[in-house]
Amino acid sequence: MSAASNESDNQGNTDVSDDLLKFVGTWQYELESDLLKYTFFSDGTYLHESTNGTYEITGGKLVLHGQATLSYDYSFYNNDNTLNITLVGTDVTTVLTRE
Repeated sequence: MSAASNESDNQGNTDVSDDLLKFVGTWQYELESDLLKYTFFSDGTYLHESTNGTYEITGGKLVLHGQATLSYDYSFYNNDNTLNITLVGTDVTTVLTRE
């Protein structure tokens, strides 16, 4: 399912389409002194280094479908220029900034 077609599956989250638009663009983060990037496209696809796939918001979670399916809790800050994603079931949080 593409991100654009997932608006009806918001499970009470009326801001799903607004949040999907917030993801669109390139986000970067540092990992062990390397600068890594996620790029989210408006057609519901994404690119992360050498991995690509699709993304959607389901049940209030960011779900990435790529080599594996991963779900993240997410929150936007700093006028939507900072994005925190936390892998569900862990305490691993990544802080991304809009490029």
